[in-house]
Amino acid sequence: MSKSKTWAILILLSLLILLEIFILWDAVSTKQIFVILVSVNIILWAIYGIIYQIKKLKRKNISIVEYDKELNINFSTKILYKDYLKLSFELLFKRPHIYFMLNVAFFIIISSLTNDEISNSNFYLFYGLVVIFPIFYLFITFRSAKQIFSTNKSLNENLTYQIKNDSLYIKSETSEGTTLWTRFIKIQETKNFFLCYADKIVATFIYKKAFKENELIEFREFLKSLPVTIKIQSK
Repeated sequence: MSKSKTWAILILLSLLILLEIFILWDAVSTKQIFVILVSVNIILWAIYGIIYQIKKLKRKNISIVEYDKELNINFSTKILYKDYLKLSFELLFKRPHIYFMLNVAFFIIISSLTNDEISNSNFYLFYGLVVIFPIFYLFITFRSAKQIFSTNKSLNENLTYQIKNDSLYIKSETSEGTTLWTRFIKIQETKNFFLCYADKIVATFIYKKAFKENELIEFREFLKSLPVTIKIQSK
C-alpha cells in the first residue's frame, strides 16, 4: 500500500469518528468527547507506527535488480534557491515528530474548549502557543535553509556531474570529488533532488532538473541495482 493511500485511509477513519461525535454531541459530555478523541488519536498513531515498522523491515531486505548497461550521464547545472527551500520543507514534513507536535497543539485546543475551569487568560495563552509555535518552527526552517544556501559555496556555484556505473563525480568552481556508489548507505528521491547519504545526516545532492527525461528513467533503473536503501518516485 502506498504512503498516500495509507494516509487517505487514516484521514477517512478520523473523519468518520468526528462525524459520529457530531451526531452524538448532545448525548455525551464534553469530557467523554475529549476521551474519545484522545483514544482515536492513540489508535491512529499506533497504526502509523506499525505501518512504519513494516516498511522499515521491508527496506532491510534490499531487492537488487541487475543492471548490465553502461551508464555515462554528464551535465552541468546550478541549484536554484527556491528548490533548495522546497526541499527543506519537504524533509521537515516527513519527520514524524512534526505530526506529533501538531497533535499536541490539537489537544491543547480541545482541552481548552472542553474544560470550563480554564480562565480567559489561560484560554488565550493556549491559543497563542498553538498558533505561534508552528509559525516559529517554520520560520526557523526558512532561516536555516537560507543561511545554509548562502554560506555553502557548492550550492551557489555551477556544478558538473558525471554519473557512471561505479562512481559519482561532482565538480564545482572551488572543489571536485569522486564518490563510489558503494560508499552510500541510502539514496532518496524527492521532488527536485536525489539525496545520496554517506551517513544518516550528510547527503550529496544530485539536481533532477538537469537530467533529460530518458536519462532520469535510466538513472532510476540503475539505482535499483545498488545494494543500498533506495527510495525513488514512480515518476
